[in-house]
Amino acid sequence: MVYSVFKHKVKLADKTIDSCGINVCDENGITVRTVYDVSCSFSAVSSLVESLNSGKVEPVHLDGILEDFYLHNC
Repeated sequence: MVYSVFKHKVKLADKTIDSCGINVCDENGITVRTVYDVSCSFSAVSSLVESLNSGKVEPVHLDGILEDFYLHNC
């Protein structure tokens, strides 16, 4: 699996903000999961993605890792 960060816009009430999400691709480059609005901090999501890739984390563990990420970064 390969994790990557992407930027997107989120509309909140009457304004739009920049946010970052995570794409999960298989070994063929096919997206198997997309998680939107992980954080507004590109550097925080980039660090998380780097850790996911270096640790070769299986997608089944992503939700638990995101919970920990939110506990420590929000």
